[in-house]
Amino acid sequence: MKTLTLIFLYIILISIKVQAQETSGTFNNIFYVRIDTLPSALKNFKIEDGKITFIGILINKDSLGSGGFHTMYNNANLLGFNKENINPHDIISYNQLYKKLAKNAYNIIMFCKIYFIIGEDRFKYMAIQVRPVGYLQE
Repeated sequence: MKTLTLIFLYIILISIKVQAQETSGTFNNIFYVRIDTLPSALKNFKIEDGKITFIGILINKDSLGSGGFHTMYNNANLLGFNKENINPHDIISYNQLYKKLAKNAYNIIMFCKIYFIIGEDRFKYMAIQVRPVGYLQE
């Protein structure tokens, strides 16, 4: 009986991992999302104690929708990613992320990491890890 239970649990764990990988489109279940290219009027930031704690994205009706993203899951720390370590095909737009969230929000929220790229220089992207807390289809 113990062997059957272990096999069943193993199958569940494998299916969850595969489902999460299929959701993200990348092997590491990581999304790099460019929001630095969005117009300033569409983004709002909530800042507390010198840290970005919330990012709101407002997209007009001709595009997809709006979203709210909390940053405190990683203590709202800004991160630097070397450009040479990120495949340019892994960087997506906010609209692409929104489509993925609309299709499979649970797996993305539970099993994937989302980094918003908020700036870049010659060698690095400046990013912050976020988690969706609300998004609306307009």
